Amino acid sequence: MDSERNTPNISNVKIRFHLSPKVGKHITENIKYWQKHCKKRPQYFLCTKFANYIIFQNNLVYTIFTNLESTYFKINITGIRDLKKISGAVRSFCEHFGVLKEHRPTTVIIDSIFASGTFKRCINLRKLKRSINSNLKSDFRVKFNCETAAAAYCRHRFYGSIGVFGNGKYIILGVKCKIQLINLFQAMNALIRKL
Repeated sequence: MDSERNTPNISNVKIRFHLSPKVGKHITENIKYWQKHCKKRPQYFLCTKFANYIIFQNNLVYTIFTNLESTYFKINITGIRDLKKISGAVRSFCEHFGVLKEHRPTTVIIDSIFASGTFKRCINLRKLKRSINSNLKSDFRVKFNCETAAAAYCRHRFYGSIGVFGNGKYIILGVKCKIQLINLFQAMNALIRKL
């Protein structure tokens, strides 16, 4: 989104999808082979391995849940910088791990969008907290302790959360689509303009 118009800039999208246990087993066998026979796999950096998941990182971060007892095989991808790049990220994962086109996921779920920006004004966070929390009809609830936090944590009943800093900057977490992102920003911006 355009920061010139004072709207959020998406910096990370986290998605998830499922593959069949058969495809998951194929991926796990590939990983075991790479670990045993290829000391370095150029397009990957193996970050860490746990009993039930493995994390690979290149431009994106792939978390592969390897529980083959379940009826599906779960994949998380983070580090996607734009909603338009989701299908490319899934395609890239499938190409790297040898998932055939007929076994590729048909449903991808956005778990969370992380965005940031500025309201282009300084904000009195104590006043923001009092103003929102004193209004019982507000869709926001604010947590802020100036001794332990640099931002007021504002949770919206429907859309997600926004952390508001005194210098006017903000971060948005937990939204699931672009509409929620815009609605959350606009709702908070309207409250801040009234301060």
